Amino acid sequence: MCRLDWSACAIGSPETWPQQLHTVMGLVLQSRSPAAVIWGDELATLYNDAYAAQLGDKHPASLGKSFSSMWSEIWPEIKPIIDDAMAGKSSYFEDVPYTVLPTGIPTQRWYTSSFSPVTDSNGNVVGIYITAIETTRRMQAECLYAFQSELAEHLRHLIVPDDITAAASEMLGKYLGVARVAYAAADESGETVSIERDWTDGKLPSMAGAVLRLDEFGPLIAEAIRAGETLVVADVTTDQRSAAYTNAYATNGVRSFVAIPLMKAGRLRAILSLHDSRPHYWTDHEIALAQDMVDRTWSALENARTQNELRRERDQSQYIFDSMTEGFAVLDRYWTVLRMNGEGLRITQRSASEVIGRNHWDIWPELKGTETAAIFHRVMETGKAEIVEVPFVLPNKKKAWIETRVYPSLDGGIAFFFRDITDRKVVEEKLQEADRRKDEFLAMLAHELRNPLAPIGAAAELLQMVKLDEERVRQTSRIIGRQVHHMTSLVDDLLDVSRLTRGLVELDNAPLDIRHIVADAVEQVTSLIQSRRHHFALHLPPETTMVMGDKKRLVQVIANILNNAAKYTQEGGNIVLKVEVHAAHVVIEIGDNGVGMSPDLTARAFDLFAQAERTPDRSSGGLG
Repeated sequence: MCRLDWSACAIGSPETWPQQLHTVMGLVLQSRSPAAVIWGDELATLYNDAYAAQLGDKHPASLGKSFSSMWSEIWPEIKPIIDDAMAGKSSYFEDVPYTVLPTGIPTQRWYTSSFSPVTDSNGNVVGIYITAIETTRRMQAECLYAFQSELAEHLRHLIVPDDITAAASEMLGKYLGVARVAYAAADESGETVSIERDWTDGKLPSMAGAVLRLDEFGPLIAEAIRAGETLVVADVTTDQRSAAYTNAYATNGVRSFVAIPLMKAGRLRAILSLHDSRPHYWTDHEIALAQDMVDRTWSALENARTQNELRRERDQSQYIFDSMTEGFAVLDRYWTVLRMNGEGLRITQRSASEVIGRNHWDIWPELKGTETAAIFHRVMETGKAEIVEVPFVLPNKKKAWIETRVYPSLDGGIAFFFRDITDRKVVEEKLQEADRRKDEFLAMLAHELRNPLAPIGAAAELLQMVKLDEERVRQTSRIIGRQVHHMTSLVDDLLDVSRLTRGLVELDNAPLDIRHIVADAVEQVTSLIQSRRHHFALHLPPETTMVMGDKKRLVQVIANILNNAAKYTQEGGNIVLKVEVHAAHVVIEIGDNGVGMSPDLTARAFDLFAQAERTPDRSSGGLG
């Protein structure tokens, strides 16, 4: 047990301790793991040597002092746990991060801890037995591994060098919570660096496009970087290497930084810099992450440059097989498959043993005589690259679309890239179908708008006659009115479509009696129902039924459905409108014994311009 001047201890010297405290302290001292006990109203703290090792500079001053003063920096987080334990509740926490001050510098550490109440003979809680095992190294290792995996996966799909540095800088900056991350490339002399892209959290301006001379930031700084040393500066105004050059740092908003030089073949190639606008005590974990990111980013950059060069030259290196995200294969002049990458095997659902070294036409005999086979032969004969998109049936009988780009290879054979473009083809087909429906809609609209013009024109000619009796004038006026009303209805439909597609429909929500809404809708369609001699049954709730909604739109929806029911039900048919009130909603059901809708039409009933096939006389009208 660590020595202590017990005169300052809130619970007195060991000679005065109660038996329960002696017993618990025996457990604390026997434990090989960090353990402590806090006792009494003052929460005085006693602990073993393993626990003391975790306190750093706080020991031995903390021994016998209150737990709240020992861990003052995290006391707001710890206090609810202590309160629960003093109330008799045990708790266990695994791998919890805390920002502590073991050396006076804020440091994030992880702990797995338990808090167990200690009771006296009367069952009263008099203290708390605590275990606290630091798991920082394991958690940092896990964090590092997770960061490495995420970074590798993110960079794997990037092929533009600037995109790689920007993405890596952003991931590191967000992970560490720093103000800016810059990846600067060094010139041949190692005197100047240029920043093509960087990442900032918005508190510091971007330095993208900046060209900097290392000597501007102090000769000691420049000398260390050129020597390949990682520089860690918590505060540029107090660090002797940078204090005389604070203006250069202030120009870029830098108060603290880490600079990690990347040395290759004895020459400075790049520098990764982490910037903060405030003093920042950089931890070993942060520096390790940054150093790992430098190496991985450089590797990704080298890979990207190599891939770009390989794509330009279309050579047959193994690297392109490992890094390509699309299928790639090489056939010799005798159609033997020399190579196929993993993505190609995945797309074709074959194993390497089924493909490599075998004749292409033996593996895929179904391709003989197809457009793909014709292109393969032409490229091998002419030496000119071609591209083709063809449907393909996979071994699992699933239909797919494959895009294949075919190139002549160096030995007289061919190399080809291929990828699954099924999703794109599906989208294209949907767009083509939508375009077809739009054309049909426009043709139908022209027809519908032209139909009323003939009776309107005839009526206008009648009105120009010299002698017209009053009855003839009224009849002619009614003709014009009906046709104008019909055209107005069509134009209103068009305006509704326009507002919907542009997102301009606004709903005027208000409390409404659904019975009145239904009555208004029925009134609009009654004349059509009567003209077609339908049997119409209406079932409404007996009492007032209030809903929130837009009156105009609700009436329009119900009237439109009723209108369709009336138009597409044979004369003398049956139409039923039923309103049911449930606990939290109202159900409106409209049924008829008309022609109904095919499953295909049902699936696209709410698509723009969707309609069923129309009769030649187009007697039902409407725009869909």
